Amino acid sequence: MKISLRFRTIYHGNLQKLYSTIDAASLEEVNAIFHIRYKEEINKMQEGEAFYIFSEKGKLEFDEDHRLIFPDIDMTGIQK
Repeated sequence: MKISLRFRTIYHGNLQKLYSTIDAASLEEVNAIFHIRYKEEINKMQEGEAFYIFSEKGKLEFDEDHRLIFPDIDMTGIQK
């Protein structure tokens, strides 16, 4: 039986927002899934843009300027 965890991805560009939610067994697996599902979006990224992937265990919070406050949990990122 495969145990799934829920991961969230955040888009970091002009506006930071929740981009997708993916179920996977590990951070490495969700990173691979994201690269396959969102290959076109990754290729279109501009300098300074990023996607951050982290477990749904942490609370998603933004500051008054709508910037992500990074949760204190394991995460990975895809940046240009």
